[in-house]
Amino acid sequence: MTREIAPDGDKINFVGFTSARRTVSLTRKRMEIEIPPEVEKSDVERTQIRVEGVLDYATARKQSEAIGLTTEEGDEYNIIVQEGLYDLVRSYFRQRVIVTGWYDQKNLYLTDLQSVDE
Repeated sequence: MTREIAPDGDKINFVGFTSARRTVSLTRKRMEIEIPPEVEKSDVERTQIRVEGVLDYATARKQSEAIGLTTEEGDEYNIIVQEGLYDLVRSYFRQRVIVTGWYDQKNLYLTDLQSVDE
């Protein structure tokens, strides 16, 4: 959600939150905010990847969640999403998106997700 309310750097350069106890400023631009990857430790080498496609598959069966993306060329990716970010991913379901993350030839570990329309 932080990326959604962060300044765009063009029209908005600062977002502030004020409570009775303190004020917090958000000055980092939305394109500078990354989701830290939750990558399982293994001996498999991972490469950074950026893929454009449609989020077209999701399941939560057997206590494991899987999100799928299909590119225009028909390539399919299994996306691993950190706990707490499922609502963000769900809001982009069946939409054309750009996913950035670490790829180990089996899974893509999400670090960023944005709509192609943004």
